[in-house]
Order: sequence, then structure tokens, then C-alpha cells
Amino acid sequence: MLGVFKNGIVSPPKELKSPNPNQSNNQSTPLQAFLSSHQYNASPISLGNDASLAYAHSSPPFWPHKGNTYYISLYIHTQMHAYVYICGGHKKCNTCIIGEGIRVCIIMQHMVRSVLYCSVDDVHCIFLGSLNNVCALNKQHALAKGTNEPMFVIQAYKTFRDRGPYPAHLVLKDLEGSFGFVVFDFKAKTVFISLSTDGRVKLYWGIAADGSIVISDNLEVIKSSCSKSFAPFPTGM
Repeated sequence: MLGVFKNGIVSPPKELKSPNPNQSNNQSTPLQAFLSSHQYNASPISLGNDASLAYAHSSPPFWPHKGNTYYISLYIHTQMHAYVYICGGHKKCNTCIIGEGIRVCIIMQHMVRSVLYCSVDDVHCIFLGSLNNVCALNKQHALAKGTNEPMFVIQAYKTFRDRGPYPAHLVLKDLEGSFGFVVFDFKAKTVFISLSTDGRVKLYWGIAADGSIVISDNLEVIKSSCSKSFAPFPTGM
């Protein structure tokens, strides 16, 4: 995930800027660095001169078959990611279903972190991770059952924006899960960033050579575009 915001839209702490940044004009821009690191699954979003967003799709790359083994990726809404192997006989599966000479093996591995993007009424949100209580939140706020995490965050942001001003913690206090998100309100030129306190999702922010504020979960992108002027984004914000 990547967010790049023109200097003045986001006000970072003074400590974020290194006194010896060693930045050069030949340094790659944050967007270039991000797209280079996600050549086949990145989606950039240009928002005029004020901001750029980008995200890499969370689904794993296509797994080619080898012999009579085929790889199919499935996403299930838990903290796991399931890989389904259709093969003639696999010894290390968690669950096997045998039918007509074909053995289907489901092997559970660590989840490929979910990355979701949504835009409603010129409010844009990139959401990393997941909310454990998104169904309860949708019910509490009278939203449709199919509302996902970035859709909920945008609706919550708009509600508090239009009825506000309200402190940011009123939006965040009911969120349960491992997550990080960036909201950019194009019309209001407002950025709202938050990171859960459990530390499972990590974000970094920095200052690029042109003074833009950069935020990303990709540390190498931050390093290549912000030189020494970067730091982990604080949790609970």
C-alpha cells in the first residue's frame, strides 16, 4: 500500500525529517519505487496534484501446474489463507477429500494480508488487514451486510465529518482487529491514517525529496524514496 501527499496536506512531526537526508535528484519517486516492487499486481490511483495512492492486490500470483498437481488459491475470511492442491496423492495435507481417484488437499498457511480499496463521493480508502467485528459494526451503523472494511471506514469518517468536528478516537474506538488504513478526502484535502495497536500490521512514513509525505507498508519503498527521513508509523493513531 502507498499514499503520497503533497507537502502541506499532511503535517508530520519535525523529528521525521533527517538533518542529513542525503537525497538526490536521481532518487526514484515513491510511486515509481512501489510499482517497480509490484510489477504485476499494482494499481495506481492519481488524485490530481494533491495525492497519489497505490496498492498491490493481495491474491498470490498464479501457481502453474506440475504433472497432475494443480494449484488453486482460495481466500477465506479468517486469519488464514487456504491453498488447495488437486493431486493424485499428497502426504502433507490437513484435510483430504477423495472422489473418483482425485485427492483434494487443503493446506492452511499464514494468510496473505488482505488489501482492499474503496472510493465513495471522492473519499478514498486503502485498508490493510481485517476487522474482526465488521458485521457487528455494519449492524450498529445500519449499513448493508456486504459492507467491507474500507466501505465501513469511509462511511464512519463521513458521518463524523458531517456531524463534527469529533475527535478521531470516536471513529476508532469500536474497531477490533489487525489493520492499517489511509483515508483521503479529495474535496476537503484531509488525510486520516490509523494503525491497530497489536503490531501485526506495520506502516511507515517519511518525507520524499520533493517534500511530499509518503506512507506505506513497504519499508524498501520508503527507504528508496525517503532516504533517512522516515520512521515507523505510530500505532493507535
